[in-house]
Amino acid sequence: MFVSLFQILYIIDESTKMFEKHVAFPGKEELETASLFCLKILDLVFTKQDDFLAMLRESRTSFIVSPMENLLLGINPRSGRPDHILNIARFVVKIRCSASGFTKK
Repeated sequence: MFVSLFQILYIIDESTKMFEKHVAFPGKEELETASLFCLKILDLVFTKQDDFLAMLRESRTSFIVSPMENLLLGINPRSGRPDHILNIARFVVKIRCSASGFTKK
């Protein structure tokens, strides 16, 4: 199954918005699980990207690729702003606060 960066960032963005409402909704646990998998995928990409880019340079292929950090600085089509990194940070803080028992009132 092919998953695009757009889909991963969409899931993180949507889950951040849903979790910041601080209300129960159907599928909350599934959305949290999907979001955590998306973060794991991003982590894996960051872990492997240097080796991948080095292999591409050594192979002298004509592919044009951008590092993940440049892609994350792109415009979010949902907000019209370059806020992907902010959404990821807000999601991580929300999950961390939930796990520690701290909730916003």
